[in-house]
Amino acid sequence: MDKKLEPYYLSAETALSIVSKKFNIKIDIKEDDINLRFKKYDRNNTDDSIQMKNFFLSLGLSLQDILFN
Repeated sequence: MDKKLEPYYLSAETALSIVSKKFNIKIDIKEDDINLRFKKYDRNNTDDSIQMKNFFLSLGLSLQDILFN
């Protein structure tokens, strides 16, 4: 029986910090790029969710059920 994961509501800075620590990697992204990408993110918009998942995939990461505020 699979355990259902609880969704988390994180800021962009917190999310990237957690990912960086979890995978012991340095995420080198310009602050302006982060602000632009994450501030426009609407968790109720499917296209935005796809873009966000693609962003993390481009970092070599696969994240599920992460919701950003």
